[in-house]
Amino acid sequence: MFRSKFSYSDSKSSYSDLLEDIETGQIESIFFYPRQREIDVLYKNGDKFKIPILYNDQLILEKATENKVDLTINNSRKEASAANSFASISLFLIFILAIVLILRSTSKLASRAFGFTKNQSKFVTIDDVETRFDDVAGVPEAAEEL
Repeated sequence: MFRSKFSYSDSKSSYSDLLEDIETGQIESIFFYPRQREIDVLYKNGDKFKIPILYNDQLILEKATENKVDLTINNSRKEASAANSFASISLFLIFILAIVLILRSTSKLASRAFGFTKNQSKFVTIDDVETRFDDVAGVPEAAEEL
């Protein structure tokens, strides 16, 4: 509802005006964002303002409860915790994927280096040889080839 591009200089209400408006009953509800140090104020006439506050400002909280103004505190710790968990799991999965890829590439290199054990050697028996010494005994070219 309030999430938009907003600058505090555009705001027509200040912190002191806010305290007065709370006491006079002009405010319908307040949305408090502790980590952002700001509040979104919804007036009974429909106006919406974003007002900066001090860190750990208890005065606004006390005034809002005294004057029965609806107060919503948006604690972003759950969102931050979920984001941190997601980031941690993502980094862990990327790390595991990198290790798997490195192991695959090194195993391929190792199998190439030790590939002589997987060599498909041909065994030739004496019965498979069709050319005998007696066939080429007097031919000079055959003696050179041998």
